[in-house]
Amino acid sequence: MPGQHQNDEILLLISNALLKSAGGLTKLSLEVGELLRECFDGVIKTPKTGRRLYEELEKTEKTHIGTCVEIELRHRLKLARGKMLDCEIAGLEVDIKFSVGTSWMIPPEAFARPCIIISADEKNARCCFGFFIAQGEYLSAGNRDKKCSINKLGRESIRWLLKDEPYPPNFWQSVPRDVADQIASGRSGNDRMITLFREVMDQPISRKVIEDVAAQKDPTRRVRGDKTRGTRNRLAKDSIILLCGDWSEAQEFISSAGLPSLGKSEFMSHRVVGDEVALAKKLGLL
Repeated sequence: MPGQHQNDEILLLISNALLKSAGGLTKLSLEVGELLRECFDGVIKTPKTGRRLYEELEKTEKTHIGTCVEIELRHRLKLARGKMLDCEIAGLEVDIKFSVGTSWMIPPEAFARPCIIISADEKNARCCFGFFIAQGEYLSAGNRDKKCSINKLGRESIRWLLKDEPYPPNFWQSVPRDVADQIASGRSGNDRMITLFREVMDQPISRKVIEDVAAQKDPTRRVRGDKTRGTRNRLAKDSIILLCGDWSEAQEFISSAGLPSLGKSEFMSHRVVGDEVALAKKLGLL
């Protein structure tokens, strides 16, 4: 195909520059996954709105997620903003196109130019990340705004760096609606945190979820303990302990009890029974 060799060289140049900026493919995968979760959660706002799913958003909110992804990608990978398009990579203007699915819309200013293509499947928490040259034969007829979707041939021409890659799932999809509503109905951050950890045990919970539920200036204050008033203290009365991936004593308990591992700044509640009680007290968790 005419010009295909040149396209490959351009995409390879952009790909290499982006991977260098990200620190490698593994780090790129982590950054993309984290920013997708942050962008979705930031618009859904479950604790404030009661919504849990992407499908519950307004049309304008869904569009806004694409803008959030563009801004976050530039920020995380330290990409310069382009004069015409979303960013500049290796001296080339590059557009960033995001879609929940495979319906990316290419604006006229990006025609014949390279694009970063990102897709997300919220239901299964899978994403794709690749590159594409918006050549005419790869685009469908334009809409009223003269934007064109990528046709079948165009989708086949995308050079994927990440394909069907897992990313952090929507925590609230794993929580029954009545439980989510019960958590959100708490009058104070402390009440909401207590309900969260009572109802969702033995499951890692990110700091972002903690911040959203607490909705206060220092959301982890209660988790750290606050005399007799804090979440940690009140749960301990019912033999429920709080664990954090940042605490060495928590990691020791998790290993001994065979609980799910916790990443940095992740939390989990667990009701101790039998020999676990003595271990929790020895480690200062109860």
